[in-house]
Amino acid sequence: MMPQSFLIAMGLLAVIKERDEATYAHSKGTAQWARRLATAMRLSRDGIAYVELCALVHDVGKIALSDLVLFGSGSLSETETEKVRAHPVTSERILNQIPALQHCAVVVRAHHERFDGLGYPDGLFGYSIPFEARILAVSDAFQSMIAGTKNRAALPARQALEQLQHGRGSHWDPEVVDQLVALLVAGARRKAQLQLSTA
Repeated sequence: MMPQSFLIAMGLLAVIKERDEATYAHSKGTAQWARRLATAMRLSRDGIAYVELCALVHDVGKIALSDLVLFGSGSLSETETEKVRAHPVTSERILNQIPALQHCAVVVRAHHERFDGLGYPDGLFGYSIPFEARILAVSDAFQSMIAGTKNRAALPARQALEQLQHGRGSHWDPEVVDQLVALLVAGARRKAQLQLSTA
Protein backbone atom coordinates (compact mmCIF):
# COMPACT_ATOMS: atom_id res chain seq x y z
CA MET A 1 0.00 0.00 0.00
CA MET A 2 1.25 3.50 -0.85
CA PRO A 3 2.18 5.55 2.26
CA GLN A 4 -0.19 8.36 3.23
CA SER A 5 2.39 11.02 2.38
CA PHE A 6 2.59 9.77 -1.22
CA LEU A 7 -1.21 9.60 -1.51
CA ILE A 8 -1.45 13.22 -0.40
CA ALA A 9 1.37 14.22 -2.76
CA MET A 10 -0.48 12.57 -5.65
CA GLY A 11 -3.58 14.54 -4.65
CA LEU A 12 -1.61 17.77 -4.81
CA LEU A 13 -0.25 16.76 -8.21
CA ALA A 14 -3.80 16.18 -9.44
CA VAL A 15 -4.62 19.76 -8.45
CA ILE A 16 -1.47 21.02 -10.18
CA LYS A 17 -2.36 19.06 -13.33
CA GLU A 18 -5.72 20.81 -13.56
CA ARG A 19 -3.96 24.19 -13.42
CA ASP A 20 -0.78 23.49 -15.38
CA GLU A 21 0.01 20.27 -17.26
CA ALA A 22 3.64 21.33 -17.80
CA THR A 23 4.38 21.71 -14.09
CA TYR A 24 2.66 18.39 -13.41
CA ALA A 25 4.77 16.59 -16.04
CA HIS A 26 7.92 18.31 -14.83
CA SER A 27 7.24 17.30 -11.22
CA LYS A 28 6.72 13.65 -12.21
CA GLY A 29 9.86 13.61 -14.37
CA THR A 30 11.96 15.29 -11.70
CA ALA A 31 10.79 12.73 -9.14
CA GLN A 32 11.84 9.87 -11.42
CA TRP A 33 15.35 11.30 -11.82
CA ALA A 34 15.58 12.07 -8.10
CA ARG A 35 14.67 8.47 -7.28
CA ARG A 36 17.25 7.12 -9.73
CA LEU A 37 19.95 9.44 -8.39
CA ALA A 38 19.17 8.68 -4.75
CA THR A 39 19.29 4.96 -5.54
CA ALA A 40 22.62 5.31 -7.36
CA MET A 41 24.00 7.26 -4.39
CA ARG A 42 23.06 4.33 -2.15
CA LEU A 43 20.62 6.11 0.11
CA SER A 44 18.48 3.90 2.34
CA ARG A 45 15.06 2.83 1.12
CA ASP A 46 13.46 5.47 3.34
CA GLY A 47 15.96 8.06 2.10
CA ILE A 48 15.15 7.28 -1.53
CA ALA A 49 11.42 7.54 -0.86
CA TYR A 50 11.94 10.87 0.93
CA VAL A 51 13.86 12.40 -1.98
CA GLU A 52 11.24 11.18 -4.44
CA LEU A 53 8.42 12.59 -2.30
CA CYS A 54 10.11 16.00 -2.03
CA ALA A 55 10.62 16.02 -5.80
CA LEU A 56 6.96 15.27 -6.47
CA VAL A 57 5.84 18.38 -4.55
CA HIS A 58 8.79 20.71 -5.12
CA ASP A 59 6.88 23.07 -7.45
CA VAL A 60 3.50 23.07 -5.71
CA GLY A 61 3.98 26.78 -4.98
CA LYS A 62 3.65 27.57 -8.67
CA ILE A 63 -0.13 27.22 -8.35
CA ALA A 64 -0.03 30.67 -6.70
CA LEU A 65 1.44 32.31 -9.82
CA SER A 66 -0.83 34.32 -12.07
CA ASP A 67 -1.78 32.99 -15.50
CA LEU A 68 0.29 35.75 -17.10
CA VAL A 69 3.43 34.63 -15.28
CA LEU A 70 2.76 30.89 -15.53
CA PHE A 71 1.61 30.73 -19.15
CA GLY A 72 2.85 33.93 -20.77
CA SER A 73 5.51 33.83 -23.45
CA GLY A 74 8.54 36.05 -23.74
CA SER A 75 10.70 37.67 -21.10
CA LEU A 76 9.41 38.29 -17.60
CA SER A 77 9.57 41.69 -15.96
CA GLU A 78 11.68 42.14 -12.84
CA THR A 79 8.56 41.95 -10.68
CA GLU A 80 7.36 38.79 -12.44
CA THR A 81 10.80 37.20 -12.08
CA GLU A 82 10.70 37.89 -8.34
CA LYS A 83 7.30 36.19 -8.14
CA VAL A 84 8.70 33.10 -9.88
CA ARG A 85 11.72 33.10 -7.57
CA ALA A 86 9.35 33.13 -4.59
CA HIS A 87 7.81 29.76 -5.50
CA PRO A 88 10.12 27.68 -3.22
CA VAL A 89 8.96 29.75 -0.24
CA THR A 90 5.33 29.42 -1.31
CA SER A 91 5.83 25.68 -1.68
CA GLU A 92 7.34 25.53 1.80
CA ARG A 93 4.40 27.46 3.24
CA ILE A 94 1.88 25.09 1.61
CA LEU A 95 3.73 21.96 2.73
CA ASN A 96 4.02 23.22 6.30
CA GLN A 97 0.22 23.26 6.44
CA ILE A 98 -0.01 19.56 5.50
CA PRO A 99 1.21 17.40 8.43
CA ALA A 100 2.13 14.40 6.25
CA LEU A 101 4.34 16.59 4.02
CA GLN A 102 5.82 19.03 6.55
CA HIS A 103 9.10 17.10 6.56
CA CYS A 104 9.58 17.97 2.87
CA ALA A 105 9.31 21.72 3.42
CA VAL A 106 12.98 22.36 4.24
CA VAL A 107 14.20 20.43 1.18
CA VAL A 108 11.70 22.02 -1.17
CA ARG A 109 12.59 25.51 0.07
CA ALA A 110 16.25 24.86 -0.80
CA HIS A 111 15.95 23.32 -4.27
CA HIS A 112 17.04 26.53 -6.04
CA GLU A 113 20.02 27.17 -3.79
CA ARG A 114 23.38 27.01 -5.57
CA PHE A 115 26.55 25.30 -4.42
CA ASP A 116 28.44 28.61 -4.73
CA GLY A 117 25.91 30.45 -2.56
CA LEU A 118 24.36 32.50 -5.38
CA GLY A 119 21.00 30.72 -5.37
CA TYR A 120 17.74 31.61 -3.65
CA PRO A 121 15.84 32.16 -1.42
CA ASP A 122 18.44 32.03 1.39
CA GLY A 123 21.84 32.13 -0.31
CA LEU A 124 22.90 28.81 1.24
CA PHE A 125 26.12 27.37 -0.12
CA GLY A 126 27.99 24.09 -0.35
CA TYR A 127 27.17 21.50 2.26
CA SER A 128 24.92 23.87 4.19
CA ILE A 129 22.31 23.06 1.53
CA PRO A 130 20.38 19.94 2.62
CA PHE A 131 21.75 16.87 0.83
CA GLU A 132 18.33 15.90 -0.47
CA ALA A 133 17.90 19.41 -1.91
CA ARG A 134 21.22 19.04 -3.75
CA ILE A 135 19.93 15.83 -5.36
CA LEU A 136 16.64 17.56 -6.16
CA ALA A 137 18.42 20.56 -7.72
CA VAL A 138 20.32 18.38 -10.20
CA SER A 139 17.25 16.29 -11.00
CA ASP A 140 15.14 19.43 -11.47
CA ALA A 141 17.69 21.10 -13.76
CA PHE A 142 18.27 17.98 -15.86
CA GLN A 143 14.55 17.32 -16.32
CA SER A 144 14.00 20.96 -17.34
CA MET A 145 16.80 20.75 -19.90
CA ILE A 146 15.76 17.49 -21.56
CA ALA A 147 12.02 18.29 -21.57
CA GLY A 148 12.33 21.96 -22.46
CA THR A 149 10.25 24.84 -21.18
CA LYS A 150 7.84 27.32 -22.74
CA ASN A 151 10.79 29.59 -23.56
CA ARG A 152 13.54 27.03 -24.21
CA ALA A 153 13.72 24.04 -26.55
CA ALA A 154 14.51 20.61 -25.16
CA LEU A 155 18.17 19.57 -25.23
CA PRO A 156 19.56 16.13 -26.07
CA ALA A 157 20.71 14.36 -22.90
CA ARG A 158 24.37 14.75 -23.90
CA GLN A 159 24.09 18.53 -24.15
CA ALA A 160 22.16 18.69 -20.88
CA LEU A 161 24.95 16.74 -19.19
CA GLU A 162 27.51 19.14 -20.63
CA GLN A 163 25.62 22.05 -19.08
CA LEU A 164 25.47 20.28 -15.74
CA GLN A 165 29.19 19.56 -15.89
CA HIS A 166 29.84 23.22 -16.74
CA GLY A 167 27.96 24.18 -13.56
CA ARG A 168 29.59 21.46 -11.47
CA GLY A 169 30.77 23.03 -8.21
CA SER A 170 29.13 26.39 -8.94
CA HIS A 171 25.45 25.74 -9.57
CA TRP A 172 25.36 22.15 -8.35
CA ASP A 173 27.01 19.72 -5.95
CA PRO A 174 29.85 18.14 -7.97
CA GLU A 175 29.30 14.71 -6.40
CA VAL A 176 25.66 14.67 -7.47
CA VAL A 177 26.50 15.84 -11.00
CA ASP A 178 29.18 13.16 -11.28
CA GLN A 179 26.70 10.53 -10.14
CA LEU A 180 24.16 11.53 -12.77
CA VAL A 181 26.86 11.40 -15.46
CA ALA A 182 27.91 7.93 -14.28
CA LEU A 183 24.28 6.80 -14.19
CA LEU A 184 23.64 7.86 -17.78
CA VAL A 185 26.95 6.53 -19.09
CA ALA A 186 26.20 3.15 -17.52
CA GLY A 187 22.72 3.22 -19.04
CA ALA A 188 24.12 4.02 -22.49
CA ARG A 189 26.59 1.13 -22.19
CA ARG A 190 23.83 -1.29 -21.24
CA LYS A 191 21.73 -0.13 -24.18
CA ALA A 192 24.67 -0.56 -26.59
CA GLN A 193 25.43 -4.04 -25.24
CA LEU A 194 21.76 -5.03 -25.60
CA GLN A 195 21.73 -3.82 -29.21
CA LEU A 196 24.90 -5.81 -29.97
CA SER A 197 23.51 -8.95 -28.37
CA THR A 198 20.29 -8.75 -30.39
CA ALA A 199 21.94 -7.79 -33.70
